[in-house]
Amino acid sequence: MRRLTRRHWWDRILARRPSGERGAVAVIAAAVMGGGLLFGMGALVIDVGKLYDEREQLQSGADLASWALAKRCITAATRAQCGAQAALAATLAGSNAKDSATNVSAICGRFAGLSTCAAQTAKLSDCVGTPPATANYLQVQTSTKEADGTTKVPPVFANLLDSSNTGSSVGACSRVAWGIPSTATVLAIGIGRCEFLNMTNSGLVYNLVSGVGGLLTGVLGDTGTAVAGLLGVAPPATGGQLVFIHDTIGKVNTSPACSVGAPASPPPWTGGNGFGFLDGAYSDANCVQTVTVGDVLPASDLGVLAPVNCLAPLQNAVTTGSPVLVPIYDYQWNPLINLSAYTVRIAGFAAFVVRGYQLGLLNGVLKTVGSLLNVSGNPTCTVVVDYCINGYFTQAIIPAPSVSIGSLGTTDYGVSLITRVG
Repeated sequence: MRRLTRRHWWDRILARRPSGERGAVAVIAAAVMGGGLLFGMGALVIDVGKLYDEREQLQSGADLASWALAKRCITAATRAQCGAQAALAATLAGSNAKDSATNVSAICGRFAGLSTCAAQTAKLSDCVGTPPATANYLQVQTSTKEADGTTKVPPVFANLLDSSNTGSSVGACSRVAWGIPSTATVLAIGIGRCEFLNMTNSGLVYNLVSGVGGLLTGVLGDTGTAVAGLLGVAPPATGGQLVFIHDTIGKVNTSPACSVGAPASPPPWTGGNGFGFLDGAYSDANCVQTVTVGDVLPASDLGVLAPVNCLAPLQNAVTTGSPVLVPIYDYQWNPLINLSAYTVRIAGFAAFVVRGYQLGLLNGVLKTVGSLLNVSGNPTCTVVVDYCINGYFTQAIIPAPSVSIGSLGTTDYGVSLITRVG
């Protein structure tokens, strides 16, 4: 007897099916379409998918705009325009849209020139989380804008089910916060606030960095950071300005104004001048030290015993042109003048570009002679006799973990942390 295979079994079933059942699929399909199920599924998959895609574009635009605008608020040269950046925000947000069109519905935050942000509404268009309690921040909110100027994403299927459905508008939000670091790992060479104020016109003028490598690492555990490209005064063609070892008679800034507000005890506290070596210059192989604003630390200005640990980092800074993160001390106390140990109080952090240095008879000497001698103004760094560092201050914006915004310093010396917080 012939074996009944599966194929033959199926053929027999088909053969038995009444001819009147043919075309049933078409009838079912017609019924489904007539009932709107296919259109409903199309609306769910395609129209909702378009809204998700739109929101992704809006979020990318808000992220780009908020970061760029916040950096301009931080930067001294553009700080005054912090609250007048609508055109720039629209350009940046639109650059992330497929049709180059995005509506910037709000720019707000906590900083001079910014309006206060409205309360959160628990919508998807809100920023994630709450604004920082005390730190400066900027928030950009974006919403739908089509190439033809309309503000709704047009549906593909939904209006076939409901003719009144003309589309939906979606939104996104991005928040960036910034502030002054309160703790940092720095090159263990402090510079007096008097020198900083003199070289930056009281913190109003910073020089640009030319040929920046990637430095400023170690702030609050963040590594691999780099100085941002900021607006400012072009760097000196040669040299910079000289900072002499602490209390070098006639060559450091001893303006009485620098001593205003000095602690009363123990006397005599005076305004921080010149530069000096912190303990880390002697104890750490890389001449670095972690310090916190408000720390009262021992320092040394024993030039003839200048720490050899600092020579390699300084030479690397000269070679690369990268700024180094240094502590600024606002006041100093010491019983003797020159060749003495003394005490300093850490006030903040600055970014310093080293052009040259001369540290101590026992270390070798004079580095980059041209940079030391070809500087504008007086005094000059006399070969062998003086101990000096030549360079200039710049601004730095350091990406940092968001947790760092919870603990900030108070005095701005040109270095800021920036992070996304919503």
